[in-house]
Amino acid sequence: MHDVLLNAKPNVNLNKVVELGFPDEQLMEEGELGVVLEWQITGKDGKLIPERSGKKKAESFVRQFLELLWVAMDMVGTQWGYEITNTNGEPRTVAATGTLFTTTAAISDTTHGIVVGTDNTPPAVNDHALGAQIAHGTGAGQVQYGNMAYGLPASTAAVSSFTVVRAFSNVSGGAITINEVGLYVKCITALTVYLGIYPSYSYFMTIRDVIAGGISLLDGETLTINYRFQGAI
Repeated sequence: MHDVLLNAKPNVNLNKVVELGFPDEQLMEEGELGVVLEWQITGKDGKLIPERSGKKKAESFVRQFLELLWVAMDMVGTQWGYEITNTNGEPRTVAATGTLFTTTAAISDTTHGIVVGTDNTPPAVNDHALGAQIAHGTGAGQVQYGNMAYGLPASTAAVSSFTVVRAFSNVSGGAITINEVGLYVKCITALTVYLGIYPSYSYFMTIRDVIAGGISLLDGETLTINYRFQGAI
């Protein structure tokens, strides 16, 4: 597995640059566009634990992904916008603005970017949030969210891809099982732009995956997750 994952340690500043090499494995079929979900675990000593790493095709673009893509492609204007269900289960009107698919969450920000949870309910197209998102922190059942990081687009003769990355450190004092992974994006609501007032943001889930058997993250370990967007010809 091509390693573009952050070698992160608990309680460290995760503002690191991710270097992306050429994709070494084509998981998409010819003509297919999708996402590969990768995960790695490092121990207290910062060393990778290969036998607990994994890779699979992401299963679940939920409906908000295509709705936001349509808003962008159709240049839906701020006067009317389009109503989409946010991560709180509330309808919010968005338009084709400069903030539509933003995932650049900082350390401790759980509102967008890659997020993790404990629910193992199978994904459904109408899911608007993780079933049970894990909070940021050092208490029981919590993990520390690192900042989002990005690999530059790269390509081979058959595959083009780019990767988004986030690390999660467990210093809670106990083991945590992560069953679900998602990707939340930040958008400006359309009405505030149209009225010319200070922008208001809303957050939408675009992907939700459930990992069979879950990922057990022991105290002192760090989980790093890649979502690798990949297209094949």
